[in-house]
Amino acid sequence: MGIKKFLICAVLFTAICSTCNAAQVRLSDEKYNDFFIKMASFLYSDSVQQRFPFFITNLDKDEKGLPEHNLDVWYAFFGKKEADTPDGQVMLFVDKDGYVSSVKVTVLKNENKDINYSIAVGGALWTMDLNSEETQHLMTGGETKEGIYVSDVKNAAQNKNFILMTAEENDRIQVMIMAADEN
Repeated sequence: MGIKKFLICAVLFTAICSTCNAAQVRLSDEKYNDFFIKMASFLYSDSVQQRFPFFITNLDKDEKGLPEHNLDVWYAFFGKKEADTPDGQVMLFVDKDGYVSSVKVTVLKNENKDINYSIAVGGALWTMDLNSEETQHLMTGGETKEGIYVSDVKNAAQNKNFILMTAEENDRIQVMIMAADEN
C-alpha cells in the first residue's frame, strides 16, 4: 500500500472514530433498517431507474463490527443492473440503539463511477432528509485539500452539521458522511 493510499485510509478511519467517540450524532431519526429501505426506495425510484438501471443488495452484518466504538457495521453492494460484479459498497455504522451514525460509500473507478457516485451518495443524503440545496452543496460546494474533498452544511431544522469527505485511491473513491451537533 502506497504512503498516500495509507494516509487517505488513515484520515477516513480517523473521521469514523472521531464520529464514533463523539456523541454519536445520528444521521436520521430512522433505525438502520428503515434508513436502508428508504435509501433503496430512492435507488429503485423511476427517476433513477430510467436514467441508470441500478441495483443494491440486501443488508448484511459485518460480524466484527467496531466493538471498541460500540458500533455495528451493516453493508450492501450496488451498481449497474447488468454488471457481472458490483460497482461499489455502502456501509452503515450503527450505534447501540440501532441508529446510523455515519455512512461510508465506496465506488470503484470504472466507466460508471460518476453516475454510481451521484446515485449512491445522493441516495444516502436524500435518506437523511436534506433538501436539494443542502445535498447539492455537500456534493459540490466543498474544498479539496491534499487530495481530500470536504464539505459541510448546517441544517437548522435538524440542529446538525452534516459533513461529507471524499478521497480517491488508485481504484476507488471513498466517501464518508457524518453529522455533528450544530452547537
